[in-house]
Amino acid sequence: MNQEGLAENSGSQSHKGRVILIGLVMLLAAAIGYRLATVRHHMARRAPPQSVGVGAVTTGNMPETISSLGTVTPTSTVTIVPQLSGYLTKVGFKEGDMVSKGQFLAQIDPRPYEVQLQQYRAQLAKDQAALDVHAKLNATRPRMPEGLMAGGGEREDYEYNRTR
Repeated sequence: MNQEGLAENSGSQSHKGRVILIGLVMLLAAAIGYRLATVRHHMARRAPPQSVGVGAVTTGNMPETISSLGTVTPTSTVTIVPQLSGYLTKVGFKEGDMVSKGQFLAQIDPRPYEVQLQQYRAQLAKDQAALDVHAKLNATRPRMPEGLMAGGGEREDYEYNRTR
């Protein structure tokens, strides 16, 4: 290579270096501009400052309000199991209410049980009537002679002859 070739080669390298340097400067300027634009955008979205008022000083109770996350654990938990099953018609408490022994809690629909009670009363009346009929029949039935009570074939003979 000659002197001219070296001069051309060094000139093109310095030209490439300038282009890269200009490109880096432009990239840095773009990054700074983007950052400033996003900061201004966030500043514009921020809530306006709150106004502060002045009031008179008084003495009194300050209500305590605690607003926090957590778990409330009850002192005791009770599971209520009914002795009867059915549809609830009334509920005497709300979830979370304090209840005491003997307090009205719930009312179950009484209609199915009233129907069942009427059926049992009807069956009782029917059985009582049948018992009365059998008692009257037994009262009017002739008595067996005392000698035949002892047993043997005499009783069967007596019953056979009586029904003929």
